[in-house]
Amino acid sequence: TPAPKTVSKHPTLKKPSKNLSVKTLVQQISDMGRTISNQAINPKNSRIKFSNSLSQSHQYKATYYIKQWQAKVERIGNLNYPAIAQTPGFRGTLRIDAGINPDGSLYSIKVRQSSGNKALDEAAMNIVRMGVPYSPLPKELLDEIDVLVISRVWQFSDETGISTSQ
Repeated sequence: TPAPKTVSKHPTLKKPSKNLSVKTLVQQISDMGRTISNQAINPKNSRIKFSNSLSQSHQYKATYYIKQWQAKVERIGNLNYPAIAQTPGFRGTLRIDAGINPDGSLYSIKVRQSSGNKALDEAAMNIVRMGVPYSPLPKELLDEIDVLVISRVWQFSDETGISTSQ
């Protein structure tokens, strides 16, 4: 019978081989968060990607597409401004993820971070739906993806209307 192995109650930790800055750690955490979010949408299909998780070679095309998408959404949103957001002094912020198919149709829409006001969250999703169809995805992106997920923070204000940002 082999002798039982002893396990130390206080394992020794190896020191990291290189010094990590706070900036490096924050970037690594951010990258991990994007990867996890991307997998959460559809873990079996890696061709559904957030715009910020595309390869460097496709970032330029995606950025140009997203700017056009964003301009359309803001234009539609300001023309169809939610009644709730017209209240004097009103401000609301939420984050929406919108998945766009290659033909510009809507694959998915999800409120990732609520404004705390269900009516405002629903109004923002309706604005995205009103914009369909969007421009088709650039052909170059289709080498890497089947669905482009655009994640944006929406800001509603009674003074400035709708604006979106990364």
